[in-house]
Amino acid sequence: MAQRRSTEGRSPRAPETAIREIVERARDDGVLDDPQASELLTLFGTPPGGGGSGLDDDAAGRFAHATLELLEKCLFDPVLDRRPFVNPLVQEELDRLSEEQSESPWRLSQVSDTERRGTDRRFTFGQVKTRPDDPLDPSFFCGSWLAERSGEAGPIVFVIRAEAIPQSVLWTPIQKTGAERAQLEKRVRDRGPHASILQVEPTSPLGGWIAGLAGTNRIGQHKGEIPLGVLAEAVRRTLEPRGLTHLLLGMSRRDPTTRPWHTGAFLKRLGESCHFAWEGLAIDASTDTLVRARCTIAPNARIVRMP
Repeated sequence: MAQRRSTEGRSPRAPETAIREIVERARDDGVLDDPQASELLTLFGTPPGGGGSGLDDDAAGRFAHATLELLEKCLFDPVLDRRPFVNPLVQEELDRLSEEQSESPWRLSQVSDTERRGTDRRFTFGQVKTRPDDPLDPSFFCGSWLAERSGEAGPIVFVIRAEAIPQSVLWTPIQKTGAERAQLEKRVRDRGPHASILQVEPTSPLGGWIAGLAGTNRIGQHKGEIPLGVLAEAVRRTLEPRGLTHLLLGMSRRDPTTRPWHTGAFLKRLGESCHFAWEGLAIDASTDTLVRARCTIAPNARIVRMP
């Protein structure tokens, strides 16, 4: 198994230099093979400026820096726990309703990936927003799946929302000093205060660059898409109103991953629960200082239509 290295505290570098160092480490650790390493170097290349993207060149530089950090996070902190959490949450709510109504229990049927994407027009699942163009409007999962009991079957409609557990929200100043702290703080500030909602026009050079790295156009960095996934959005909604900025959050993605740099463990599943922990560096705007923040996100399901 490849050794997992911390990506914090590395000195800020020009993106073209940084990506070569990151790829070399990933290849040494066995995270990337030689063809993948060459592919990532070619795709990253020299990030384009902001022309036609909707960002000025300074914002485009922050966009490229945040992308570099996201790539590094994905490579050196991969997703190891892929247990599903949607079905358990929905089934738990079905069990609760059945018990409340003194009825025999409903069980979720198996749902294939094809059905989950709504291809057959009967069942679907996805992330939606009430106001799609409002970055502050909470998004949620919504689905229509099949449930069965005692020989009968029918569709259920459900929503899953996510909120932070209030008592889990915490941030503490970084204790490092000197050059090490200065490097770490510059790295965080170079993301920009709101890196997680920076989006670009898909047809711009910068839009094409990020799509090439992601292997798809259906990504949160493109205008017209929801920037963050439901869980990451809950992190931002929790921390930014409390004055914490410069958060590094995994962007949303609508297609399966195909490369090691496409997804990382931005949130960690807590034990056997369906709760997820987030931890990362941020700037506390009230004191303009570097802090380490953490919170726990608790998704919950609600059935809005029974069979």
